Amino acid sequence: MAQYSGSESADVPAVQRHGRPATDAAGVAQLAGTSLRTWQRNRHSEFVQAVRPLEGSKQPLLYDLAQAAAFVRGEDVPELPEHSDEHPDDMLTDAEAGAAAGISASAVRGAAGDGRMPSGVELLGRRWWTRAEAQARRGVVRHRGRIPGSVNRSPRERPADVRAREVAATLAAAERGEREPVTTAEVAERYELTARTAERTVARARELQDEAPQP
Repeated sequence: MAQYSGSESADVPAVQRHGRPATDAAGVAQLAGTSLRTWQRNRHSEFVQAVRPLEGSKQPLLYDLAQAAAFVRGEDVPELPEHSDEHPDDMLTDAEAGAAAGISASAVRGAAGDGRMPSGVELLGRRWWTRAEAQARRGVVRHRGRIPGSVNRSPRERPADVRAREVAATLAAAERGEREPVTTAEVAERYELTARTAERTVARARELQDEAPQP
């Protein structure tokens, strides 16, 4: 196998997967000190025979950085551990973060957009969230319109005062520091309301808070 001088692996953009750094084809090309197009034309087919994409990776396909660096240096490619444990700092796609949080990929993107989840980081051409971030939101960020415990009734069909009492409880939790501040956008998504109706719901919830007996 040919030798490549390449760059130090520490300089290559990478994400953590199962506790190990991983990169995409562009990162491998950077390791080899060449352009992605040149790498794909001259070496990529040989590379993927020696270094298989990491299981479950797609868009982009990811390769173990230590294996890629060994290939580029012309060394024997080390075997991956038989059992790779999940790590809190593992980087997850929106679909993977959704699975960890118990919500859909679109709900992850929406929650990140309105502040109910961290915004994630942009690496290797897409956005990633850590496993710890996703798992911390499990049971907090909900699917659109889904209320815990609801079975046969659509959120839109719930009486207005029931919604307001639920939002009042959420406001109280936010005031205690147990969750992020409540937004009208969150209320609108949770109950499938228009922005104006969500504003009225939040206003009524605040009225209920004011009317509640003080301890």
